[in-house]
Amino acid sequence: MKLGALYLAILAGLSVGAKAQGCAEEVRYGPIKDGENLWRIAYNHRPDDRPMQEWTQTIYAANPAAFSSDSHTSLQIGAVLIIPDQPCQTTSVAQKDPLPEPIDRVSTTKPGSLVAEDALQSRSAESATTSASMGSTIQTTTNNTVLPDLPPLPPIPTAAEQSGTRWSVKGELGIEARWFAENNAYQDQSDTGLAVYGQVAAYLPWNNERDGIALTLFGRGDSEDARRSHWDVREFKYFHVGDGWEVHAGIDKVFWGQTESLHLVDVINQTDLVEHPDTEDKLGQPMVRVSSIGDWGLLDVFVMPYFRERTFAGQDGRLRLPVPINTDDDALYESDDHDTHIDYAIRWSHMVGDLEFALSAFDGTSREPMLVADPTNIGQLRPFYTQMRQYGLEGVYLSGDWIWKLEAIRREGEMFDDFHAVVAGFEYTFYGVTDSGMDVGWLMEYQYDSRDQQASVLGQNDVFVGARLAFNDIDSSEILTGWVQDLDDSNSYTYVLEASTRLSAHWTLGVDIWLFNAEQQMDPLYFIRKDDFIQIDFTFHF
Repeated sequence: MKLGALYLAILAGLSVGAKAQGCAEEVRYGPIKDGENLWRIAYNHRPDDRPMQEWTQTIYAANPAAFSSDSHTSLQIGAVLIIPDQPCQTTSVAQKDPLPEPIDRVSTTKPGSLVAEDALQSRSAESATTSASMGSTIQTTTNNTVLPDLPPLPPIPTAAEQSGTRWSVKGELGIEARWFAENNAYQDQSDTGLAVYGQVAAYLPWNNERDGIALTLFGRGDSEDARRSHWDVREFKYFHVGDGWEVHAGIDKVFWGQTESLHLVDVINQTDLVEHPDTEDKLGQPMVRVSSIGDWGLLDVFVMPYFRERTFAGQDGRLRLPVPINTDDDALYESDDHDTHIDYAIRWSHMVGDLEFALSAFDGTSREPMLVADPTNIGQLRPFYTQMRQYGLEGVYLSGDWIWKLEAIRREGEMFDDFHAVVAGFEYTFYGVTDSGMDVGWLMEYQYDSRDQQASVLGQNDVFVGARLAFNDIDSSEILTGWVQDLDDSNSYTYVLEASTRLSAHWTLGVDIWLFNAEQQMDPLYFIRKDDFIQIDFTFHF
């Protein structure tokens, strides 16, 4: 069993802004996922041979609330775009000072909401999106409408800014407090913890943003667990964008997946498990990625020359196994090349009407290690990384207020029995249920793994039920709550509540509550049954 098998990625759902005025018939596209960008979306929805520059400007003008700044590169993860048939006349003004763009773990929501957790990937105009600004409420109006007592519009970008030559540096600094409700299950553990963390992201484009460099550095210092005090290069890459193709080379982060409670297909980046039990935080992965887009869809090809090992809590940390995991010595590998084994992956995605689907294949070192007896240290475990082949299928279908989602994999290898796994479910949102315009979304998914009780993950026969409250206020307040129930054991479950709000133009507040319950010693949850915790984050964005 291993702690890294929590797989509780509780994500917020769909939020749709007001319809832009002055447009012809239109369609909705979204929610925007990590890795999507305005150019690709505009290319896939171009109604004729209209010049791409004009068409991207049309979509941008019709969706002011979907961008966190006056740049076309600031498309927000989780936004829903209106795709018009003709240009719209829109003017956007902010009612409150905009919050600097948060990056990585600045809120409790995940990709799929207007407040994204793993935000500010590369700000490449053609390949990566920035995170959602947790702040400003946007009004959309025609040019003939006068709104009193509103701030002036932002200045017109300079020629240098319009040519895509400006550089930017953004970041965050935060303090995190954890309190564990029960006494520690293992020696040396504390009932409280305090940590400070920070992240800085720099972006330098040139050649009208067809070339650029993106750098993201992350660091954390923890008062109790030495292994949780670490730093990582989340991103450091060069990119070039051509006509219908692009290439990225360096350290990067890539997300695959559609479902909310479990990301089966997401195998590119390694999990940074010491950050949070939801397994959403990822280490930067060295890679070369080549992408091509056309009427036939989007094709991504990956070559990964170096492997990143998973992080684990230390002897003093909570949310760990009872047996120490030795990460100080070299990990064990099936491949003779160890961490320099070259991995390969390919993914093809396409949209047909309201259906989006993707097929993927991966060949290389498994990101999920087996934990075996340490051959040199009695009483400890050592990570063992096998070789695997994975074939994946993703699908999402939009039907009115319904979103139907699917992820399925087949995994094969010489060191384990072949198996398949599926996650499928839906999300339904009630919009404007109160006078304040609050949205309420309901989520349900079923998790299946053919290994049954031998599976090293929780989702072998489980149901996830969740709800999201989006208050749609000026502080972007949201609450997400979810329950994962094991259908084979009524006493095995996990409950999660995650909330976030904006305190000021630069400060945000996040609250997490995680509860675990298990009575069977063979249940992976049994090892952390006493690790129920409340986490509070104060984050300053600059």
